[in-house]
Amino acid sequence: CAWTAVQWMPWTPAALHHSIWADAEATLGQSLPGSISLNPGQTIASGLQLLAYGGVFILALGLGRDAGRARLGLQVFVYAGFAYALYGLIAFFSGSELILWFGERRGTVSLTSTFENRNSYATLAGMGLVAAFALFLDGLGSVLRARVPPRTRLRWTLHHIFGPAAPLLVATLVIATALLLTASRGGTLSALFGLLVLAGAFSRAGALPARPVSIIVGAILLAGVLVFTLSGDHLAKRLELIDREMDGRTAVYKTVLGAVADAPLLGTGYGTFADVFPLYRDASITHNQRWEAAHNTYLEN
Repeated sequence: CAWTAVQWMPWTPAALHHSIWADAEATLGQSLPGSISLNPGQTIASGLQLLAYGGVFILALGLGRDAGRARLGLQVFVYAGFAYALYGLIAFFSGSELILWFGERRGTVSLTSTFENRNSYATLAGMGLVAAFALFLDGLGSVLRARVPPRTRLRWTLHHIFGPAAPLLVATLVIATALLLTASRGGTLSALFGLLVLAGAFSRAGALPARPVSIIVGAILLAGVLVFTLSGDHLAKRLELIDREMDGRTAVYKTVLGAVADAPLLGTGYGTFADVFPLYRDASITHNQRWEAAHNTYLEN
């Protein structure tokens, strides 16, 4: 954040400024303040956005120190995620071309809920899915750890799943379905990886006995196959295009590395990828679209 502020400042030495400012001065015939960033307005806006993310983290850390408040926060997040998913499913299957009442969505082929970009919504849906499943497993673990006869434990487990835990189970299935319908490959794979890490953490902590963990993992896989069969056609088609799209992204990555090599220390301004990329784009990139992101945060940063 500090370096972002330096990139934005117009008071840095002119020798450090991006070369586009000198070109602009020569073209316009007038003096310009200049900065390391070629788009200082976007750089400071991106820096403030990054600070906002940090603020959210600090708030969550402070509020989450109390176990009751942490659980309440997770519950609110899960049911908010359920509401987003439910709206997304309704909009998707109704063929609505509006995002709520604000304006037209870019396309109706993928589910985006209230977002313009399917990958952005897939990020939220994936986090909601992991949080919902965490609460579901937490409640189930207390039942499975009970030292009672197997038949009694089975009866208690079924009562818990279709009783107190039923809302969480419904939320999990609805969010998972919405996630698949986004057809976001990265979002779906990240969510699956998150669920695997979560299951491993529960097992490692002894929150779930080993045998029930195996049964639960098997049930999750079965449910995933079932949901994928019902709603994953679009995602499957996009997975078939990975090789073709990766060829295009590889060309973009090489171009970005070339831009990085030109300003390895100073940079061109945080958040200015969309402004910088056209200066380096060449014939190796055949897609006609405007590249607003490199699809690789590490390279962009």
